[in-house]
Amino acid sequence: MRAAVVAQLAKPAVEPTALALLGFKWELLTWLRIVGGALMLFTNISAVLKLADWARVTTPATGIILRIRNGSGEQLGSYE
Repeated sequence: MRAAVVAQLAKPAVEPTALALLGFKWELLTWLRIVGGALMLFTNISAVLKLADWARVTTPATGIILRIRNGSGEQLGSYE
């Protein structure tokens, strides 16, 4: 058993191939894109919240417009 371990340790170290290094490069670029996307999202969170407020304001107005076009006055959705 000891001879097998010594034989394995005596082998020269294998240099990483160019393809293996290329895979690491793409993995690094992927993580940089993820971090950049997260930074962009959190720095622009105020714009997202303003859009949510705008959507909350326009949703009831849409229900009122649909009720007027229908002409019956019946409830068309759960806007109220």
